[in-house]
Amino acid sequence: MDNPNVGPLSAGSHGSFPQTGSWGMLDLAKLPVQASIGVLSRYAAGRVNPYTVLVCGALCNSFRLTARGRANIETAVDSLKTVGAVGATLEFGFGIEDLIRSMTKSEHGTVVLALCAALREVYSIDVATEVLLEMARLTEVGEKWMPSSREWKAMLNACNGVLAATPFGLRAEVLMQLGNDGQRLGAVQRLEAPQDLRDCSSPRSIAEALFAMAAVSRKEMEAITLIGGPDTGWLAAVAEWILDLKVSISNSDKEIIYTNIDGPGAAQIQVISRRKAPKSQDVIVQGRTYVLKEISEVLGRETTSSIATTVSGRVEWKTALRSAFLLDFKRMIDSLPSTLGALLGSAARLYKGIAQADKSFSLTYRNACTTYCDSSFGSGFVGNMLSWFPELKTLREHMEKAAAKSLEKAKRDYEASIFQLRQNCSCLACQAPSNGFEPDADVEMTPAPASDDSDQENIAEANEVQESSASDIDDWDPDRYCAVIIAETIIVLARALANVSFADSIILPMRSGFELAYGRQLTMRRSAQSGRSALKELGQFAFCMDFDANFSFGMSDNDYGTGIRLDHVLELFTGEQVHFPSDKGTSAACSRGLCAYFQILEGVSISKSDIASIRVIPGRIQYQQKSYTTLEDRHVVRDEEFETTITDLVHNGAAFPTLELSVKESSTALECLVRLPRLSGPEGTVVAGPANLADFIAARRGLVCCNLKKGSRKLCPKLHGLTAEERKQLNTEGGHIMKDWIKPERGVWFIHIKDPLAARVTLSHCTAQYTYRSRIFLVDGECLDCCLRTAVIMETLGSVYFLYL
Repeated sequence: MDNPNVGPLSAGSHGSFPQTGSWGMLDLAKLPVQASIGVLSRYAAGRVNPYTVLVCGALCNSFRLTARGRANIETAVDSLKTVGAVGATLEFGFGIEDLIRSMTKSEHGTVVLALCAALREVYSIDVATEVLLEMARLTEVGEKWMPSSREWKAMLNACNGVLAATPFGLRAEVLMQLGNDGQRLGAVQRLEAPQDLRDCSSPRSIAEALFAMAAVSRKEMEAITLIGGPDTGWLAAVAEWILDLKVSISNSDKEIIYTNIDGPGAAQIQVISRRKAPKSQDVIVQGRTYVLKEISEVLGRETTSSIATTVSGRVEWKTALRSAFLLDFKRMIDSLPSTLGALLGSAARLYKGIAQADKSFSLTYRNACTTYCDSSFGSGFVGNMLSWFPELKTLREHMEKAAAKSLEKAKRDYEASIFQLRQNCSCLACQAPSNGFEPDADVEMTPAPASDDSDQENIAEANEVQESSASDIDDWDPDRYCAVIIAETIIVLARALANVSFADSIILPMRSGFELAYGRQLTMRRSAQSGRSALKELGQFAFCMDFDANFSFGMSDNDYGTGIRLDHVLELFTGEQVHFPSDKGTSAACSRGLCAYFQILEGVSISKSDIASIRVIPGRIQYQQKSYTTLEDRHVVRDEEFETTITDLVHNGAAFPTLELSVKESSTALECLVRLPRLSGPEGTVVAGPANLADFIAARRGLVCCNLKKGSRKLCPKLHGLTAEERKQLNTEGGHIMKDWIKPERGVWFIHIKDPLAARVTLSHCTAQYTYRSRIFLVDGECLDCCLRTAVIMETLGSVYFLYL
């Protein structure tokens, strides 16, 4: 138990360090250290070495916070929340006992927290670590006393996400982009780097500039001038938001493009931002002028194409697409608004066809769908897209009109819109047949329907662009965003965000996150050869299906289609690529200080709006006050046991009286299972991995094509072979039926969940008969005949179960 008379981890009799430049590590090594056992346990739980924090505290002791800067940091920390999972054994976010709350109890700890969090909001973990190392070297921390890079990274990771829900990341991006419109970030990893790429300053330059700003905060210097590339905007954001200094930013022509000085007085931090950082000496100090050097001269030219040197802040939703895709997005939406609107609306209609199991989509591709919430298809998808991306509101009429058309018309319009965007764009990606625009050498893109006058006008406009030969061109342009791939990226992101919510404050996306999403779509295009069969059946819409780059997600019972959304959501909000194990389901994951998890961990539900819904919160996974980055499903040995869990789950929903989440740390990961009491069959409990459970429930909906379900006026044709008594019984009470014309050797089971007595009897029978080769469908509104028709065409060796919700 903590001693209330002992404060946070501190060095020296008064918890303070000598000033920068007047101390050495030998002096620091002689200082006494005091800390309670409780505080030390928090450092251990956060995987942070207390010694590293003390060294960093000595480095940051030269910074002086003002009341406003301190208030910004304290408000950020106070607003951080924690969400408990089922049974309160697991938490997401920043807990009450989290390390960061201990750090804010001292002045130097607060500065350490703010600096590390600010670095990670914009810079990669490698660059941020190098900055801290350079700060230590500038204060002559010898190799003997220098913490390892691994220890610096652990401390940076502990501070990750503290500023994610604050305006800091947005402020940094706005200041970095001032006067630098048109620059790419370089998050799309290809051999060719863009010509106009946002530079990253060398770590030593950043460290020198930070110490200079610290001197201004201590009033040892009145003002300094920083000259460098676009990421000097990050230094301006630190000076303004954390140190509360007067800042002005000028372009290369010495014209002031930003200042926060309201009244009289000169700027304390004068920034001269250039499109490219100087490539002279590492750090030039001329009086009070600091010239920041570009990083490639330090780490090697090849580093400029690495994600490690990507510098990115956050962007507002209302201007996210323009900020991410620059003038290429503006050019697309201005030149062909009706075409873009028709494409997005047609995608909404196609998703609706999949969600309603339209027979024009084979069962193979219906299995690839794991999203059935109302905002993921049809008019709901249009509304969802406009809520996330308000820049598209001018296209609302075109989108709604396209979404209301027939499925066949939507398919034609989608192909025609792709064709028109491709002609208008005419970039290298559009011209390359290898990118899937021409899946067969002799097959051209589907032409626009001749009946639509507006489309014909757009074709005439697009045909004014001369399409060059595609025989000897590259398949992408590093200095231009392809209009087709931008449109597909918008569709895929809106689909991924369909049932995403925030457990805390609204979090803005990273600009680099949009580039990563664009890169995924480009990879899909470049992998078109792997998806020839999908392209042949689905056309260009195959690139927006719930597949991976190899067109395989949802095609196997061992795939986790919902897990792909978890990856995509995290990448958008963190701007970093995530890589989770593919052989196990991932229920929750953390990256760059943000945690995304399936809401099934808060409470099991089979509602289509709750299935596979994802929540995002600043922080990490915490179990027994220790921090983790991933939460994996524990291995379930028998498939029969897992599938039996589903029948009990559907029967009882979230009403399990003893629903538990079992969490255990293994030698490789933190693993969990949902424990449910067995309500049918043998006594005992059954278990299921949360991610596997969410994926299974999501993938078992929307597979039966039924006119009644789709709201069609056309009645479903009756399937012959049932007596009147059998039809009545199966429609009202459920039960088991076997006929010669049914392929499954064990027949078909119908379970009506709303009739508890009948369901319990039927469940106990089907549990005894169930094998891992059987299939379970969740149906809600589909008629008996259509269910039977699906059972007939099912390729399975076991029984088929239809659970009526």
